[in-house]
Parts: sequence; C-alpha cells; structure tokens
Amino acid sequence: MKVINFKIDHLDLIAFKHNKICKDILESFTLENAKSFIVDNRVVFVWGLEMIREGVGHCWSIPTIYTQKNKILIHKKTSLFIQKYARKLNIHRLQTTIDNNHVKWIESLGFKRESVLEKITTDKKDEYLYTKFFNNGN
Repeated sequence: MKVINFKIDHLDLIAFKHNKICKDILESFTLENAKSFIVDNRVVFVWGLEMIREGVGHCWSIPTIYTQKNKILIHKKTSLFIQKYARKLNIHRLQTTIDNNHVKWIESLGFKRESVLEKITTDKKDEYLYTKFFNNGN
C-alpha cells in the first residue's frame, strides 16, 4: 500500500462505495492533512483531518468499493496517522461523525460515542459523533 497526499483530482479516480462526493465540498477543506491510500494504482481509501479550532480536529474519510478488501492495512495506516497528526497539530480532541455501519471500526481506533446526531443525513438517518482525547497530542 502506498500512501500519498490527497489531491482534489483523486476524486475522479475513486470507485465510490456510497454517494459520490462533490468536489465543491472538499475544496472548502484545507486538505493539507489528507491522504490517499493506493493499492494496484487504485484509490482504495481517503482519510483527512481538518482543524476546527486550536487543539480540536475533525477527521473524515471516503471509503471506496476496495476499502473492505484492504481493511487491515487501512486500519493500521489510519491508526498511525491519527497518532502522528495528534502530536504534530497538538490535538487534545479529535472527533468524527459516523454511520451505524462503521461503529465497530471507529471504536477499535479508540473513539468513544459522544452523541447521536438524529436525522442528520439527507435521507433522515442518524449518525453518531465520536471523540478521542489526547494529552498534549499523545
């Protein structure tokens, strides 16, 4: 698996698992802390982290149809990136929103459920706010 800096044009290379992500949404992100995970010249997963305010980050991901097949490597790399960026950016709180299908995975990365975001999706489904806390970025 090769991990490279994510570029907005990578969206054109993704075989989306869910609804296609609009470039306009990601163009509002800084993307300097975003990575594309590549296997066999395919984007298999994208992970990113946006700083909301000093010490607080929000991580996001874009799964593809190839994510499940590469889930062990993706899990290991994502775990390393979380630790790396928590230290680098001096994060004390990292959060993400997640649907019910990915709860087991996010909890295995050490996140804890903080709240339910009721009817937050366009089809009025719930998602969950998960958080992970760090002491001085560690």
